Formats: sequence, C-alpha cells, structure tokens
Amino acid sequence: MKRSHDETITQSLEGLPPHCSFASCEDQCRVLERLSEEDRRTLLYTTRGPRIHEITACLNSLDLKSPAYDHISGFMNHAFGLDDEFIASVVEEVKRLDLLRMSDDGLKATWTNFPRDPTSPEEIFPAFVQLSTAVTTVCCRLRGKPVGISWHDIRGDGNRPPPDSAPEATFRPEVVATIPNESSRSNDTDWWLSVLAPITVTHPQNPEKAVVDLLRHIRQVFQSQANRRFVYGILVAKTKIQVWLVDHSTPLMSSPFDIHENPAEFIQLVAGLTTSPDHILGWDTSMRLSSVQSLYPSKHIVWEVSMPGADRTDEEFILFHQTFMTVKGILFGRATRIWKAWRKSELTKPAYQRKVYIMKDTWTALTDIEGETVAKIGSCEGVGRVYSARTVINPDTGGYDTTHHPVRLCIVDEESSSSIDLSLYAHWRANHYSGYLRKTWLPVRRPLGYCWPSLPELRHYRLLLEDYGLPLTKFTNLLELVGAFQDLVAAPAPHRAIFIDLELAFRFRKDKRYPRYDGPLNGTDIYDSAEGSTDERVVDVSLDESPQGSAIPIFLSPIHELESIFWVLCHLTIERLGPCMYRGFPEEFMEMAKQLWEPEDSSEAGEIKLDILTDEGAFQSYILDCMAPYFEPVKPILAQLRSILYAGYKERSLNGFKDPQLVTALHIQFMDALAKGEAAIRAHGHPMDEEEPYRSQSDREVMRRHADWIYDPIDYQASGLKIESGEQDKGSLRDVTNNGVEASESGGKAKKVRIG
Repeated sequence: MKRSHDETITQSLEGLPPHCSFASCEDQCRVLERLSEEDRRTLLYTTRGPRIHEITACLNSLDLKSPAYDHISGFMNHAFGLDDEFIASVVEEVKRLDLLRMSDDGLKATWTNFPRDPTSPEEIFPAFVQLSTAVTTVCCRLRGKPVGISWHDIRGDGNRPPPDSAPEATFRPEVVATIPNESSRSNDTDWWLSVLAPITVTHPQNPEKAVVDLLRHIRQVFQSQANRRFVYGILVAKTKIQVWLVDHSTPLMSSPFDIHENPAEFIQLVAGLTTSPDHILGWDTSMRLSSVQSLYPSKHIVWEVSMPGADRTDEEFILFHQTFMTVKGILFGRATRIWKAWRKSELTKPAYQRKVYIMKDTWTALTDIEGETVAKIGSCEGVGRVYSARTVINPDTGGYDTTHHPVRLCIVDEESSSSIDLSLYAHWRANHYSGYLRKTWLPVRRPLGYCWPSLPELRHYRLLLEDYGLPLTKFTNLLELVGAFQDLVAAPAPHRAIFIDLELAFRFRKDKRYPRYDGPLNGTDIYDSAEGSTDERVVDVSLDESPQGSAIPIFLSPIHELESIFWVLCHLTIERLGPCMYRGFPEEFMEMAKQLWEPEDSSEAGEIKLDILTDEGAFQSYILDCMAPYFEPVKPILAQLRSILYAGYKERSLNGFKDPQLVTALHIQFMDALAKGEAAIRAHGHPMDEEEPYRSQSDREVMRRHADWIYDPIDYQASGLKIESGEQDKGSLRDVTNNGVEASESGGKAKKVRIG
C-alpha cells in the first residue's frame, strides 16, 4: 500500500525534528543543503518564471484579446504634465549644442545624430540610444538633478532570439531605458528589475512583430517588478515614435509622431521619463522597501505594506516570500501576486512562533471586491479567513489606486482616439501589405469601428488571509489529491493543508443544506459551469432534455459550485503528469484541449462543457482519453461525478432551481463519490506512486514543504534585531543558501521605491 504522508516525511528528513521545532539556523541548514540548486532558488527567491512558448500562448489566448486605444491626443501632456517653458528651454539648449539643427527658414528640424531615412533597424538602435542619452543629460542639467535613467543598445550575444523552451526572461528588448548602473545584472530574471521602459524597433517586412514583442517585454517588467502599477513602452518605426502605456486594463497609445518633425514631443517623452517622480513613472509608492535587511539582497527583496489591524489602525507587514505570480491576465486582467507575510511587530520572536499570513495583491473590477464577498458569506469552514482587506490608497494622490490614469481621461467622448483590435498582431504574416510596410514601417491598424463603450477600470486591492495552504498542483500522491477534493466539498480535515481558490465560495447554513449566497456567476473562466459560460440550461425537461437557451437569468447555485470542482479535477488530470509535474496538453489531443481549456471565446468552451455533461462520447473524447496515465484510478470518480451532475440538473429542471432536497442530495452524493474513491485508493494503493519519476517528485515536494516552513530570509544582525529566545546567528545559513552573494549592508530604511 502507498506509504502515508507522515511516513514520507520521516523518510525524507531522516530523523530531523518536526517542522514546528526548526528554530535554529543549524536545523535550517540541514534541510536547505539537501535541496537541489533549482529547488533552492525556487524556494528562496521566487516562483519559476514562465517559458517563451507559455507566454506566446498566453498572449494569443488572452492578453491580445482586449481592445486598445491609439491616436490619443494630448497623450504626453496628460502622462507627464511638463510645463511648456521647460520643454522650450531644452529645445534651445539642444540647438546650442548642435544636436538639433533648423532649416534656414526655421520650419524644418533635423536631429544631427539620427538618420533622416534609415534603411534598416540596425541604423536606428545606436542612433536612438545616443540621441536619448544626450537629451537626458540636457534635461537633468537644466533641472539641476542627477541623471535619472540610462539608455542601452543591448543587441548582441545576450539578445539573440532564445528557443521557445527558454525562460521568457531571456528574451530581452533591443533597446531599453533603465535605472542607472543597474543594466549590468547578469541573471536573466534580476536584469529586468532595472528596466524602466522597453523599446522595440519595427522591421519593414513585419512591423506587427515589434508590437507583440513590446507587449511581452512590458509583461515581463510586471512579472519581475512587484511594485509596478503601469509601464511605458516605446515603439520606433523608422523615424516615427509611438508611446504605449499598459496598466492591466486596455493599453493606451499616443499618436505616432516624427522624431524630426516634432522634436519638442520627443523631448517631452525623454524629459518625462527622466525627471518625473516615481508614481508618475508607474511605481507603487504604497509598497516600500523594508528597513529589514535580507540575507540575499541582490536576489530576494523584502517589502513592507500597511494593512488594517484588528482595531482598524494600520499595521506594518513584512512580505518575505513571493509564492505565486499569475502567468495569464497581467497585461489585461488581475495580475494577481501572492506573498507570505509576517507582522513586523513579531520579528523579535523566533520564526516558528510567528503567525504566517498570506497577502494577495490584485487588480479587480470595482464590482468584484473579494473581501466584501467573503464578508457576505460569513465565517465558514473551507473558506480562508480574512484578517483585513483594503483598496490601496495612492500615497502621492491620496485617492484610490486605480487604472483610471489621466491619459485614459482623453478617451471618453474623444473622437480623435479609436479602438483597435490587438488580436491582428498575434497572427500577422510578414508578406501582408509588404509594399506599404516597406514605405512606412508602421503596423497596420485594424479599427473596431467604434469607441469601446465602457472602459474596464480596475482597482488595486490587497487581501490579508490568516490561512496558509498549498496549491492543488503540489499534491504528493494520488491519495492526497483525492482527499483534497473531498475537503473542497466537506469541511477540511485538520491534517490536510491544500487549499483552492475557485473565487466562487458559497456557504451552507449549519446543516450545509441550504445556500446562503445566491449572486451573479463569477470566477476563473475555464472552471465556470456550462450554464455560466453559455447562459443555456444543461437540461430542460420541457424541451426534450436538450440544452436550450433560457430567458430566465442563471445565478450561482450549489450545483454550479460542484460542477466547477468537477472541471478543476478534469483540468488537473489532463494538464499534470503526476505529483508536482507539469505535462501540458498532449500533442495528439492539443486541438481538443485548447478548445476546452484555452478557448478563443469562453462561450465556445461552455458549449463543449454542455456536450461533455450530456453526451458520453464527448466526455470520453475531451476528458477520459486526454488524461495522463498516472490518473487512471480517477476515471471512475470523474464518471460518477458527471452522472451526479447530470442527474442533478435534470432533477432541478423538474423541481425548481432552489429545491432544498436537491441541494442536500447533490452534496451528499458528491461527498460519497469522493469518499469511496479515496477509500479505494487507500485500500489498494496506486503502484505508480512507487515508480519513478513520481516517487522522487513526491519526496522532493515533501522536502520543499518542510524547507518552506522554516525558511527565514531576514538578516537579523544587519537589521539590528534580537530574537526573544536568543539572537540567531545566520552566518552558516548564508554560506549554505547564498552561493557567493555578498551579505547585505547594514543601514536604515531604504527610501527609493525603484528596485536597485
């Protein structure tokens, strides 16, 4: 029989004390030194960065599906708000330095170090960097401040197109504006910490590719910089320049301007990036570099944020470990990031005695505030307890931090701006309009023909949870996985620490028979119920039991919740290879898998879900045939759950949407199916759990969990902190985990918001 979870722990740790006793540096070292370098980096520094092919799929399936606004008049004035007098003084100074020459009649301007008619992108790279650097120097001198940014041409060996299997962070822009003295970072992920604005140059044969590249570079800036609210990007097409602003809502673009014909506008761009305060450049000043020092300062940044405490007054929390960053929905979506956090006031306690909180940082629609939803649900088992929640206040403006940027104000009832379809750029081919493209190098626009009727304003939101669990993908064996799904339906057993965020939480009253909350459908698209995705009923007995459109609005109910859990289990058994092992979609089932899990339109996936629930053949083709071999024992469980759902929808059609007996029966039947499946696996075991590579992956995850429990990145000596039970000496821990990284320098609270 499969060894129990406790036996796995004992064998893996070889006699080390339980995780709650890891109070000393020596215990930490004994665990951490057994981790591979890959595990150690994942645990200590960050979550694994996405691969190039993953981001390509993400852009095609989600981030390029949103509209964008271009030709926004007054873009630069609203973005930076620089006074005309300063811009005029810069113009005069660059003329004096012979950087800008005017024609004899004073009507035509030419930058002396930028070509009038470049014939290839290779001419533009060095010229743009040289000109931008010169103008930056002039702007800073006239403002009486140090040079604010540096411009770099980073083509060469380090910027050759990497393979699709390489990390996305290895794909760098051709030109970049960075924080001074930070572009020398050698690590691919850390290098992005210094990026202020990426710049891409179009190619005459395929200028659309430069648009996609610019968006993916901006996306990587968000991925690497936790304290970025929005990012500027620059698209250079021959002598034309277009400025982009991306802020998790619809991208905004200036009208393209000619660098020679509009020198003042180019100066305004450079001056804005060079002299503007941090919050104008997109940094989140509510997120502060902590006064607490890290053991690995060049790799692990310790942040501080303020959140309401028990008495509603602000408390300081230390964000000491990022555990999750979403891959999808960064350019257009929630951009959710998860941290482990401590109260700053508890840092003098030993690490194992501190309460660990989970901080969720996200951008959400104004009508979709998670903390308020949980408050409506009330306290119940299985739903993470909220310690506090708030919409982030921008310290520089005093207002809520939203995507309602001043540039966005130009769009409302603005005829000169227009909505364009970004999805065109994802599937562009180089030969289209080749003659036109060779002449202008500008991407072809595909207007939507109307201004997008409602701007999706997002609000910056933070949620502090008192419960800390693990993602379902971190299961160590099949018994644990099936047990975790049983816990999703019932109250969680205390020995299981695997949570799931369906964003569709509902509660039953004390006997768990009657729904308390009944509101509009919401949640992750791929886990939505079939009815929620299509507004069609699964079964309507009055219409020959076939899926038909319904005039009655469909609201969230317990059967939709149970169906969502069913889709989560289906998706996991197809996408995962085994314990903690990513599989992706098999090549032979790629087309069907993408139709269901990466659809062009969520309603299309909903139609397939209707077929799966009502047709045995569709269930076999889309689910059972696509599952990884490891999950063979789960097939009868899924088949039983599907039968329960179909019978439930049929019963609901006969007896009404909120019949109490229906709710009770569904809940009991789901519990019974999962409990029987768990009992069968416990009785007979799962032979593949003892085979490679599944067993080694399971042991690796158990070790990672224990290292995660005792991991403490704080340099107490440099931070001037003493532990109540005795000061901890972390010198040996640094030797084990730092791999040559110099110790942090002692000092007070860092004042810069930018990452250095």
